[in-house]
Amino acid sequence: MNSHMLLIALSGLLCTSARAADLRYELLVAGRDSDNVVRFDLSTGADSALAEFSSGSKPSFLAASDVGRLFVGLRGNQKNVVELISRLDQRPDGLLEPINVTPTIGRFGPGMMAFDPRGRLYVAADTERAVQCYDVTNRELVETITIERRANLIGLAVRDDSLYIAEYFQRGVVRVNLAADPHASVPLISQSDRLDRPRGLVVGHNQHLLVSNAENDLIQEFEVDSGRFIRTFRDMQTLGANHVHDIYYHRAGNCYFVSSGNTVFELNTDGGLIARYNSPLLTDAQGVVCRPVRN
Repeated sequence: MNSHMLLIALSGLLCTSARAADLRYELLVAGRDSDNVVRFDLSTGADSALAEFSSGSKPSFLAASDVGRLFVGLRGNQKNVVELISRLDQRPDGLLEPINVTPTIGRFGPGMMAFDPRGRLYVAADTERAVQCYDVTNRELVETITIERRANLIGLAVRDDSLYIAEYFQRGVVRVNLAADPHASVPLISQSDRLDRPRGLVVGHNQHLLVSNAENDLIQEFEVDSGRFIRTFRDMQTLGANHVHDIYYHRAGNCYFVSSGNTVFELNTDGGLIARYNSPLLTDAQGVVCRPVRN
């Protein structure tokens, strides 16, 4: 299928060098309203369906392990986390099949997910006021970290022994020390007028915390240890975005991917636009992640 990627020619040299790092990677996007996961080849922009779900599944969040295993958080139907696996005997079309990893999580399903350095998967549990940690190899719940605050927990990021969780309605971010026993959680950012429905979280190229806001469409940058506001990384409305969802830092390409509407925007480390990714297969782009291309 032909790509619907629009490259922004900032300069021939810049675009060539940015693409060279991405030759072996693909961009994966969860389509909430299209009930699928769509992939884009970052070297060609070609798009295709990777997985399709039953109507109303609402795939919304993605996480990929270091070895390329792919997990999807569903906000509809079973409202759980599934792993996508290959079953050519059952799917000759090559689409991946979902296998349940967790039971139903919370009232609205799981929030965002992230792996820690040991390969454990952390899942924001939204209305449960908690984060669940899973051993994905054995598909077992390892622990539940309760956050003693009245908050809807959706955004989530991991950096070393720190877990960052966005409080969706409370305009805040909580930091959890995973090395402490028991885990200690403290407000990192509280009732900030810089935040408005904080959703996506990522520790970026400069080790700062970037937060995407669903209501004002701003990506805000904070210091990871103190929560001090640094700057507005990007106003996504200037690119035509409306209701920003996820932000993902692609380390190999040293760039960011931001989802909004039916589009994923690729940004450089200064917040400048590199490319837009669209596909007729994709409706309501939500979770984004990159992984090496599998031949």
